[in-house]
Amino acid sequence: METGKNRRFLDCNGDTIVKKAKERCEMNNAEIGNAMVIKLDAVLPEYPTFKEGVRRAPKRELTLNKREIKLAVANALRYVPEELHEQLAPEFLDELLTHGRIYGYRFMPKERIYGKPI
Repeated sequence: METGKNRRFLDCNGDTIVKKAKERCEMNNAEIGNAMVIKLDAVLPEYPTFKEGVRRAPKRELTLNKREIKLAVANALRYVPEELHEQLAPEFLDELLTHGRIYGYRFMPKERIYGKPI
């Protein structure tokens, strides 16, 4: 095995782990969609209105460059049916630039979320 920066990690078949990870990551949206157990509908829910007077977390700092911003939006869109990408891409970009993260507020549950007793 090599040492230093060029060290390779091999699996039991002699393939490099990095090569296998790249192969696993090269999936198209159809394959990702087929692999998901819970799927979103092709109909978008309404964008929520936020209650006034509720304290919210402060905006997170956005430290991404243009390439990373584009990648973040593309990663968020992986979980949404392709026919909704044109509608949701600008919305996700706005969330990223406004809040520092992509939260997918449109898909937030409408009912109150709370912990139940054990």
